[in-house]
Amino acid sequence: MNEQNNGNKQNDKYDKYFYRSVIVLGCIIYVVIIWALYLKFTKDIPFTKTLWEAGDILSFVGTVILGFIVFFQEKRYQESEQRHRESERRKETAEKKAKIKKSALIIYFDFKFAFQDLLPCYTYLSNSKRQYGKFYFDTDLWKAAPKFIYLDENWIPNVANLVDNENPDMKLIEQIYDMYGHLNDVNKVLMGQITDEVSILSVLESDRSCYNMLPGATLKPEKIELLGRLAKMAGINHQL
Repeated sequence: MNEQNNGNKQNDKYDKYFYRSVIVLGCIIYVVIIWALYLKFTKDIPFTKTLWEAGDILSFVGTVILGFIVFFQEKRYQESEQRHRESERRKETAEKKAKIKKSALIIYFDFKFAFQDLLPCYTYLSNSKRQYGKFYFDTDLWKAAPKFIYLDENWIPNVANLVDNENPDMKLIEQIYDMYGHLNDVNKVLMGQITDEVSILSVLESDRSCYNMLPGATLKPEKIELLGRLAKMAGINHQL
């Protein structure tokens, strides 16, 4: 709105200069005609001859006035084009920021809900390790675990959108890609695509996992930090 008002003010300014120039030119022509009529009736000089003699003056003044008119119109056009380009850049920047914000929001909730859904599973494994000294992969574990983790199907483009930030944190983006990779591996376990206990444990207890197993199932500090940074990018309050 402010930009439009500024543009209108600039246009009004140049319109004012343009109309003033036209008025001045008209006044000069009027004065020259009156002068020629005066000479005709007072000194009996032919009207056409008087105008012809005044032609050089009129031509010079007209050229100057016309130059002013062209200058102001050209200036108006250039500033209008500049405002248009700046408006397009601001619009593009705003759209880019909105896209980054939306992508960060989707990623944030993907991770937050995934961590929440996996907590009962990790709690069960942690309890079994503390009580029996080993992890038990029995029916109770799979009852505690979700059937699968929902992840947005466009997660790769969403992560890629974060690179459009003015100063993208490539380390953060790498962490996000790695977290998605781990959660996809967890989904393979949950959906029965990985069945042997060694492979299951290598997924659930890997360095990429979101929870510490001992002394209890607790979300890793780096995962809490990751959620916090995503929430900040999305412009929301982070709460576990």
